[in-house]
Amino acid sequence: MKTDFYRHFTVIIGDVDAPECCRTLRTENRYLPTILTELGVFPSVGQLRRNRRDLMREVNGNERIRIGRKVVDIHVT
Repeated sequence: MKTDFYRHFTVIIGDVDAPECCRTLRTENRYLPTILTELGVFPSVGQLRRNRRDLMREVNGNERIRIGRKVVDIHVT
């Protein structure tokens, strides 16, 4: 089985010494559209607002989001 690391993103919100994966983003921002545009999953917040209104929210806890074939794991510390 081949693993597609370019499709798997990890977001760490808060200050933590966690090991870095292939695509890890460390941020203090909890607004999900901004996080997804920083990762490059969506080109802009406007496009996210038009196409996926269910993702227009803030992150409150640990969660996994699937967008097409891409997977975004969010860890809040």
